[in-house]
Amino acid sequence: MSGQRRDLGTLGLRGYASILLALAHGPGTEGIEGSGPATVNELSDRTGISRQNLSRIITRMHTVGLIHVHDWHTQRNSLIRRYAFGPVRLPDAIKPRPKYPPRISANRTDGERRRALKPIASIVGIASVVQALRDGPQTREWLAEETGYNRQTMGRLITMMHAHRLVYVAEWVRPGDSGPWQEGYALWGFDRTDKRKPKPQSSAAIWARCYGKKQARRQMLDISFALAGASHQRAASASV
Repeated sequence: MSGQRRDLGTLGLRGYASILLALAHGPGTEGIEGSGPATVNELSDRTGISRQNLSRIITRMHTVGLIHVHDWHTQRNSLIRRYAFGPVRLPDAIKPRPKYPPRISANRTDGERRRALKPIASIVGIASVVQALRDGPQTREWLAEETGYNRQTMGRLITMMHAHRLVYVAEWVRPGDSGPWQEGYALWGFDRTDKRKPKPQSSAAIWARCYGKKQARRQMLDISFALAGASHQRAASASV
């Protein structure tokens, strides 16, 4: 991806979703250009994000379980990780034994290590949604309650992930007999199409449902009055 390199602070949800799309590897991603396992350098060329910022983002995504090490790439006698994002959390590929002694690099201080692994709220949010959806389709409201995010934040997060086909509408659910339909999102929408929203009920169907409920309540009241009258008659006869 050509163009100016983007800064870490200006990525946002769209940038993190584009990184996952570029690393997507699994069913339905064969025809997506520029998608699949990649090293940090390869991913930088795909997304246009600087290697330094991208290395920090990849480290955080790997720490929270969003991505995994797909395999190891040999470059200039060094072993480099190739990362991937899939519909299930796979274990990291085992690092092969190097043919040459590892190069000695400058040791970082503990403060630098902590800053490198400091989580980003947006990445943690995406990871929590991905982890929750790996168990099955869920609505935005359920995801907001499960992850602790408010509905507006969860709505923006799901909308961005849906735009990058990281999720898709797998079902439509309705709380109770009435109320608006809610989307049930599932993970990995590259080879899936969104399920069509059910048609709204007709006025006749709504009237029939309400009339049936009213008739059931009336029958329960009639039964209650009949039982109360019978018990009153028994009490009167017993007193005589």
